[in-house]
Amino acid sequence: MVAENKNEIVGFCLTAHQGEWGYTITMDVLAPYRRQGVGTMLLTEAERRLVTHGVRQIGLETETGNESAVAFWKKHGYRSFGVSKGYYPGGKDAFSMAKKISS
Repeated sequence: MVAENKNEIVGFCLTAHQGEWGYTITMDVLAPYRRQGVGTMLLTEAERRLVTHGVRQIGLETETGNESAVAFWKKHGYRSFGVSKGYYPGGKDAFSMAKKISS
């Protein structure tokens, strides 16, 4: 799914699901559009769509050193349940996070 402004893509979110488990593969918003609600709108719609497919829990990974991303996910109810060592290129670690959702 993409977010657009005047026919320009300013953000996107890619998810997958299987059974009751969903996964946010990646989400990004162009720097000039951050902190304007674009990420929240993308996330809200992604979660809504996942629920329609029977998803009850969504997981994701986010870099441990990306404080703004970690804060974003926590603000939206995601909680860390572990660390994936060397998950990102260059050996950077990631928090494994998840959120239970309901219809």
